[in-house]
Amino acid sequence: MNATNDLLNDLQGRSEERDTKAPAKHKHNTHFPIVHGEEIEFEELPEPKKQGIADLRLKGNRYEFKSRKTDKNENPIWIPGSNFLFRCLYLLKDEHNPKRVVELTNVYGERAMICLPTEDISKKSKFEAACESEGNFVFNGTASQFTRVKEYQYHHEKQAEAITTLGWQPETKNYAFADAIFDGEKVLRINKDGVVQVKDQLYYLPAFSQINKNAHTEYRNERKNKFQPGLATFREYAHQLAMVFGDNAKVGIAFFIAALFRDIIYDRNGSFPMLFLFGPKGTGKTTFRQFLMRPFGDYGPGDATGLGSASTSKGVTRKLAQFFNQIVPLEEYKNNIANALIEMLKNAFDGIGYDRAQTSQDNKTHSTAVTSALVIGGQEMPTKENALFSRMVVLKFTQTQFQDEEKEQFRILDEMMKDGLGNVLLEILQYRVVMEREFATAFDRNYKRLDIDADSSSMEERSLKNIASLLAPFDVLSKRIDMPFSMDGEEGLYSVLKDIAVEQQKQISGTNEVNQFWEIFDKLAVDDQLKDGFDYQRKDGFLWIYFPSVYDKYNDLAVRQNLNRLDKTTLKSYLTISKAFAWDQCGSKGRTDKRLSTKKGQKRFMPFKETESPINDLDFLQPKIETDEDENKNE
Repeated sequence: MNATNDLLNDLQGRSEERDTKAPAKHKHNTHFPIVHGEEIEFEELPEPKKQGIADLRLKGNRYEFKSRKTDKNENPIWIPGSNFLFRCLYLLKDEHNPKRVVELTNVYGERAMICLPTEDISKKSKFEAACESEGNFVFNGTASQFTRVKEYQYHHEKQAEAITTLGWQPETKNYAFADAIFDGEKVLRINKDGVVQVKDQLYYLPAFSQINKNAHTEYRNERKNKFQPGLATFREYAHQLAMVFGDNAKVGIAFFIAALFRDIIYDRNGSFPMLFLFGPKGTGKTTFRQFLMRPFGDYGPGDATGLGSASTSKGVTRKLAQFFNQIVPLEEYKNNIANALIEMLKNAFDGIGYDRAQTSQDNKTHSTAVTSALVIGGQEMPTKENALFSRMVVLKFTQTQFQDEEKEQFRILDEMMKDGLGNVLLEILQYRVVMEREFATAFDRNYKRLDIDADSSSMEERSLKNIASLLAPFDVLSKRIDMPFSMDGEEGLYSVLKDIAVEQQKQISGTNEVNQFWEIFDKLAVDDQLKDGFDYQRKDGFLWIYFPSVYDKYNDLAVRQNLNRLDKTTLKSYLTISKAFAWDQCGSKGRTDKRLSTKKGQKRFMPFKETESPINDLDFLQPKIETDEDENKNE
């Protein structure tokens, strides 16, 4: 026991040498300079003949093509081929859907901007249709003449990388909002075209580009994800959140930090826990989620995706894939949501999205991975399946009445949030390199600490990994940032998360599929739907059940109540490996039952020990022991 305590103390101390190294080498910034969007300069287009294209010229705001005919002086005759000029400004490089941004200017001085897939601009008919949909922009040249114009224009366009997934950019080590990019030192805003230059590279962010100003629904989700710096520091934000939401805020802050480094955690563990906000209406779940989301952009109470009947698993997964190392909110969880959504949530924990076919002839598929952290809200505890429940860290919200002081603390937090909290996010992101270097060690240290802790040592491995995944990033940053609460101590993050996990483990143990079977068995027996002597027998300290008839009635009730039922073979297998199953009472080696006599002849019954959990919790199996209090009540 002393050795265990010594090891715990050592883990809590966390190596003084490691604590004193990196912090002094890194300047902690709380605010970062913002560079407003600069227009990209384009050179004036030279005459086509300077590019070796002798049969094309620009005349006013139109293209003209050289005819084979000549005038009486044997000068070539030029024929108008359009009433507008188009200029290819950007080639937007994208692995799956490259596009071009094209500016149109007609002879009447009218202008328009279009963004087309390269497949459409390569076809004259589709390009003409797109131009004419913008106004009086008519191209009447031939297909070969159109090709000559493209050859001329493509030579002068600029290339930009299209950013379709917001958040962390693994290839460039930048962090992208819908209207800006953080390069680790400063925030660079996009220009009116949605383009921003970072070092020598151009990037295109479509949500706020003037090209998409009328796309009100297409970029609705992305437009929420805009950079609003605000005035608060991380410590001020975390402190005030804890003043309002107590221990739930401590877990929420740890989850927020972990979400910003989700890929690092996922690469180490192959999973990332989900945060579940549980409680009745009016207890602050939605408000808490809104405060947690605010550093990522202009998110409000109505910006979560509902898990109701209208949502599909693919639709929700597509939204999760729009963001990388961010938090995506889901709400309206109920245990009767579609099974496909339950499976989607379980897969999201493992980073699995779905595969969709590509429009090609080689049977290739495009994988949509889950790269976001999930916060889910609901008025029902997610106990339909233990496989789902164990993938979550559950926060309970119960308070509905608030004192004046609590309301004042909330008002302060609300005022802090109004200007945005973007700088809070950047303050954490500046430690990306540190997290890459130290997360694995911090995870192992916290996992080991949980594993030898008497309170948590018996928890499942998945639960230990979930808690250690939230503790480790906080552990790393607590050496570099002035945190409003500590890792250790009675009210520290370690104790808070450990207590949540221990309580959740008890719930898991009480709600697994085998226990659910016994609860149904109890209900059916009490309601006399299971008959003593036929469906079950009590004999010599054992409960014997006739599995075929019991299963049929269990299955019927589970279907009516929309419970997660097991098939007959699986349930029988689970029952036989449970602690209560009495192998020594079976008829012969290898069998899971024994012949017993009933009023209608012999049947094979499965034996269970009445003294083992969960059997001993079933009311109808227990003898009624009257206390003195009961006797007085009877009198």
